[in-house]
Parts: sequence; structure tokens; C-alpha cells
Amino acid sequence: MFSKNLNENIPEFCPICFSEKIFPDRPLSLTSEDQLKAFGKLTIYLCSKCGFAFAYPRCNHEELNSYYENHYRPRFYKNFENGDWPIPDMRSIAQLYLALLFCQFNKNELFLDIGTGVGASLTSACMMLNYPELAIIEKSKKLIDFLTSRIQGLNVFSDFNEARKNNKKAKIILLSHSLEHFFGNDIIDLMKNINDLLDDKGVIIVEVPNCDLREEYFKNRKGYAPHTSFFSIDSIKYMANNIGMNQSYINAFGVERGIDIKYYVEEQKKYLNSIGMNNISIVRLAGYLMNTYFKTINSGGVLRVVLSKQ
Repeated sequence: MFSKNLNENIPEFCPICFSEKIFPDRPLSLTSEDQLKAFGKLTIYLCSKCGFAFAYPRCNHEELNSYYENHYRPRFYKNFENGDWPIPDMRSIAQLYLALLFCQFNKNELFLDIGTGVGASLTSACMMLNYPELAIIEKSKKLIDFLTSRIQGLNVFSDFNEARKNNKKAKIILLSHSLEHFFGNDIIDLMKNINDLLDDKGVIIVEVPNCDLREEYFKNRKGYAPHTSFFSIDSIKYMANNIGMNQSYINAFGVERGIDIKYYVEEQKKYLNSIGMNNISIVRLAGYLMNTYFKTINSGGVLRVVLSKQ
């Protein structure tokens, strides 16, 4: 996906809808020296047709892996080990509730999480699904050791090829806030590989930040690393069509954009204090703000999507 002028390392078309109506929109904003080393100086390109935006060019693979392994993931391990991670996790419960509206999950069927983090969704799956078989696709030994020490019987696949060797297709596949961490050029092929792992009557749940950079709201806002892809509702529709899947559902959820999140959280804390729940961390508080995960709102902060086989 390079310009016909080989001296210009710029993208030629949108990797989601394939339109040539793309232009450099803003720099990818970095917030630490660790990110600067991993990402370097990238530009966010915006497609005026579908609203997909993507950081370009691709950065060094080894530096990127090092950033996630040594700087990004450890923050979440600490929260989990200190008991601050919200278990039950309301976000993944809301995602699985939506999945169950579109498929029937039978006993011992497979739940596959791609980008599972510290495994909150796996815990939710054990609570909500009918004796699920659990699986992840992951290469990080540190994360694998972390998860397998806490979740018995977890199937770990190192890549898509290894996952394909498993005779069982997944009834529910979850990509919760992982797709935005991939580079735009990889997304269509990635989603085709994921579709190959899905049961004929299964569903893929995708949740990503709601970031249509064409909107006035985003005019003076930044696109922050480590996100390298930014999705609109239109771009999700094109993605579904180009990977040969049905978009069974799409909507925006969460707190309305533009609301002062700190004020919102403080108001929720006041309410919890009034009912006797006064010793609660901000991270654990998120688990109680159920409306941010279950409430649909046009300008909500996240997009939640259900994809199914055609």
C-alpha cells in the first residue's frame, strides 16, 4: 500500500474501503519516551469516504513488542494482583450478553479471546456461558504464565495456524479493545483469519473506541499511541463487507463524548458513598458503572459490533 512514487513513503489508498480519498490528518501523539522509542514519528491518515484513520508507516516490530511486554501490560497485572481489577468485569459481561442475543452457546463449546489482557473476559465467560472451553491466541510467555496460573484448562494458541489445527471452531470470539492496536494494513487479513476460526452459527464481538475523525468533535483532538487504527461506524460496515461477514449489530455505548469523565466518576463515587460503599478504588469503581457498558448512546465512547457468517 505505497505510493506509485517510490520516493514517497505514503499510503496510496484506505486499507478498509480501498478509497483513494485519504490525506494526512495529524501526527500520532506520544505520551512517553517508551512510546517514542517504540512508535517513532508516525502520521495519522484519514479516509474521507469511510472515516477510517490509521497511523503510518509501520514501526519496528521488535521495538513494538518490547513496549507492550515491558511497559503496557505490566500496569494491568499490578491492578489484577492488588485486587483492583473489576471482577466481575461489567464490560465483558455486557459484551457476552450481546453475543448471546445472536447465538446459542451450548455446553463445552469454545470461547476464544484475542487480546485478552489479564483475562477478565475469561472469568466472565465462566460465569455466563454453559461450561465453556476457554482459549486465547497469545505469544507473550509472561502473559501466558500469568493467565494459566489463574485459569485452569486454558487453551493457548501461539498463532492462527496453531488455532486452526484445533478441531473445534469457536462459538464466540471476542476482540475487546484490541483491534485498534493493529496497523491498518493488517486488519482485513487479520479479520479473515479470525473468521476462519468461527463456528458457522457463531459470532464475533468487536469493541473499539468510537473515533470518527471526520466529526467536528475530533477536529482539535489528538490520536494517541498505542492506538494505531481509529474506527467509525462506516468503516466497520466496509470492514464487515470486505471480509465476507454479516454485520448483525452495531451501536455506540458508554459515556457521552464531551462529558467531563472526572466529574462523572466523582458523582458516581458520591452515590456509592451514600449507600455505604465508601472505600473503593477508581479502577474497581468502573466495574459498578454498569450504564457505561450497557447503555447505547449515539455519541458513546465505544463501538460494539456483532459479526456473523454469511
